[in-house]
Amino acid sequence: MQRGGGRTGRPLGHLTIDQLEAIVGSGTGDSVELRSVIGELAYRKSPRAIELRSRARQLAETRQDGSAD
Repeated sequence: MQRGGGRTGRPLGHLTIDQLEAIVGSGTGDSVELRSVIGELAYRKSPRAIELRSRARQLAETRQDGSAD
C-alpha cells in the first residue's frame, strides 16, 4: 500500500500543538476552521492534544448553534 505523503489529508499537520492551541484559544475561529483543527488533532494522541480536541469540539458546537455571541 502506498502512502500519500502530501498534505491533502492533513492540511494542518505542519502546525505545532502551540499553534493549534492559539487557533482554538483565540475564540475567533468559525466552525469550519475548528473542524479542521479537530481533524488534525484526531491524529495526535498526547494528553494535551486530546484535551484540546475536546475544547475545540465544544467551541465548534457553540459556533454551529449560533450561540457564540
